[in-house]
Amino acid sequence: MALSAEDKVEIWELYYQYNFTVDILGDAEKMTEFFVEDCSYDHYRFPELVVGKAAIRDFMQQAIDAQAGGFKHLNDNIILSDTPDGPEDATGVAYIVTIDGRDLAAPRVDRSSMYRDVLRRTEDGWKFVQRKVIGDVVKEFRS
Repeated sequence: MALSAEDKVEIWELYYQYNFTVDILGDAEKMTEFFVEDCSYDHYRFPELVVGKAAIRDFMQQAIDAQAGGFKHLNDNIILSDTPDGPEDATGVAYIVTIDGRDLAAPRVDRSSMYRDVLRRTEDGWKFVQRKVIGDVVKEFRS
């Protein structure tokens, strides 16, 4: 069964709230609300796979502290697909451009990467099951 328009809007909102929460609110505890209990987070810039909501919270707190409120993550080209696993699961990919604005006089693009996600519909709405941040986007998708 294909994702409904309502499902897509809810998932898009999840993507946007995720970035707003880390960039503007700086709330690592709230970040855990976007993930299921048995979640994982894999970021190309960090060697360790982050597994579970407590580990996600700790990882996000470190990122929030390091970014000092000066980074903005911009999603674009979000593509959502249903999976053969059923209507409660979906996949998503999105471009992400990270702006380093700690120097207000000279903000700059820090990096360009991509999210590759597995999502699940829960009683509380759509959540991330797996989030992978990919640095070398072309190599990842063409290999």
